[in-house]
Parts: sequence; structure tokens; C-alpha cells
Amino acid sequence: MTSKQLKSLITPYRIICKVLNGIFAIIIISTIIYLIIAPDNLIAFIILLGCVTVFACLHDAVHNKIKRILVDNDNFIGVALKEAFGDSVEYCQDGEVAPGPMEFPFSYNKVYGEGNIKAVYKGLNIELSDMTLKNEEMNAEGDINAFTVFRGQLFVCDLRKELSGEVFISANSGMDKPGFERDVMMDNKEFDDRFRVKTKVPEEAFCILTPHMMGYILKMADKVNGRVYMAFLRSGKIYIAVNTNRNIFKLGDTTKADYDTLMQKYLGELKWFTDMIDTLRLNDKLYKKEANV
Repeated sequence: MTSKQLKSLITPYRIICKVLNGIFAIIIISTIIYLIIAPDNLIAFIILLGCVTVFACLHDAVHNKIKRILVDNDNFIGVALKEAFGDSVEYCQDGEVAPGPMEFPFSYNKVYGEGNIKAVYKGLNIELSDMTLKNEEMNAEGDINAFTVFRGQLFVCDLRKELSGEVFISANSGMDKPGFERDVMMDNKEFDDRFRVKTKVPEEAFCILTPHMMGYILKMADKVNGRVYMAFLRSGKIYIAVNTNRNIFKLGDTTKADYDTLMQKYLGELKWFTDMIDTLRLNDKLYKKEANV
């Protein structure tokens, strides 16, 4: 679908939003004037509350309609995903997500996932999901207090080869849980200042995190708007979590959506993950050396 075709689909709903905004503004101004004239009149307050409720429902309905147009597999998200990951990609707006063995500097007891993407990218199985981690606790009154400690994306790639070690990288947050200490210093001041490395075997960290690899991770961390966490598993899987504080397909104000602008934005975000894998999979230092027979 072209930008022109998308615009023709969305324009009527944009007009409806503008009309709703205009009517809402008139009602708000009129109600405020009425309240000034008759401050003790509850009718004006009830009218205002009713208008706000009706407007919010109508605005959400229009917004959701535009979003449905954009997320249709033949329109926007499907096109972006196929361009980024290939024709094998599968996208589900709902889905479960598991952070697996990742080491985070914070505690959590609830995991929520959304927008699950699966694909075979250059022969490798990959998954990408929005992920929210929370601490949910019941207070003395029996109410649930929820604290969001992570909101962003989880990317998993199976390199299909045994790695030379098992290493976990965690961005320094300044609000780490008690006892979360690094296991090894990497002799790279910038890297050590920004990340903590955890591993049971320090030699494996130096094998996987070569000076070149540390430099690349720093460079990629600078390109993304969020803290980066990584796990290199001996089985060959790599986990990458990025705390961006938003969903990757959060469309924002869809009443002003522009196809070309949105496409470039999402392709750029998806490319960050594929660039990481393109570099990691070609790094021979990651893989366990075959024993000489």
C-alpha cells in the first residue's frame, strides 16, 4: 500500500477527530463560562463530565479504527516486518513472552508480553516481543500495588551453534537490587562504567567480550533510546532486552500518521536488532572451538 492509498483510508477519520476536537473545545469553553456565571449550579458540572466521557469514548473509537488500518498485515506493520525479516515472518498482536535466564539488576514477579514476532532471519530463528516486567505486591488493605521496572523489547536469536561461554551483560542503572554485583571487570573503563558483566567463569567473559565486541555493544547502546541487557547462552541462544519505556509498535497520535514517516521509523527500530545479529553471528570468537580429533 502506498502513502497515498493509506491517506485516503485514514483521512475521513482524521476529519472526524478534528470535528470532535472542535465541538469539545466549544462545549468546554461554554461550560467554563456558565460555571463562572453560576458557580453553584451542578448541572454545568454534570454536563462537563458527560461531555468529557463521551468525547473520550468517541476519540478512542476513531483512534482504534485508524490503528486497525495501520496494523492490518496488508497495510503497514505487515509490510514493515516482511521488509525487515523476510516473508517467513509471523506477527501476533497478543502473545506470551519469557525473559528466560536473563540477569536484571531489579526484581520482578510479573511478566507481560504483547506483539509477538517470529521469523527465520538468514537461517536463524528469531523472536521479538514487547515486554513489561512488574513488581506486584498486596498492601495491608488488600489492594495490589504494581511497580513497572521494565518496559521495552525482548529479542531472542538462536545461532544454532554452541557458544564458548555463558555471559550476562546488564546496564548500570544506579538502582540495582541488593547483592547484584559484577563478577568480572573487563579492563575497559567505558564498558565497565556502563555495564556489569556476570559469569561463573571470568575467562569466558573475555573470550566472548573481546575489545572489538565491547566497542560494538557500546556503539549500538548509544543508538538506542534505552538501557540494554544481553545474555549469551552456551546453547547458542542470545537474548537482548532494551528498556525503551514504550511498545515498539506504539503508533502515538495516529490521527497525524504518515505512511512513509512511520515506515522509516519502524524499519529503523527493527534494523537495530537485525544489525546486532548480523554482527554477532559472524563473530567466530563467540563459538566454541571444535576439539581436534
